[in-house]
Amino acid sequence: MCKFCTKKFIHLMILVVVDLTVLEILSMLEEAVGTRMYETKKEATLKTLEKKQIKVEEINKLLDKEILHVVEKLKKERFEFDSSSSQPDKDIAELRYSVAAKKAQYKESKHITKKLDKKNQELKMSIKELHEA
Repeated sequence: MCKFCTKKFIHLMILVVVDLTVLEILSMLEEAVGTRMYETKKEATLKTLEKKQIKVEEINKLLDKEILHVVEKLKKERFEFDSSSSQPDKDIAELRYSVAAKKAQYKESKHITKKLDKKNQELKMSIKELHEA
């Protein structure tokens, strides 16, 4: 290529660039610097992120509507079951205490009865001796 052709070619390229709009020039610069590809990937990633965020929101709504309601209901039922199942345990403990107390009373009354029977026998013997004398 001759010197003149090279200058002419450069001149034509400059004219083409000058005739471009601002956005076209910016686009050329971005491509030259490599930011266009970055921006494109960034936009695609943001769109994907938005789609995923929508799915997350749908899952959260589903959790709020159905699953958390069921979990709360189950917790309430478990609490009621625990309190109702602990009542018989309390009743059994009270009955055991009552039986033990009555058993102790029975033993004590049996002991007193034996003492009184012995005293009664002694008194009968004393009366018998007094009648004989």
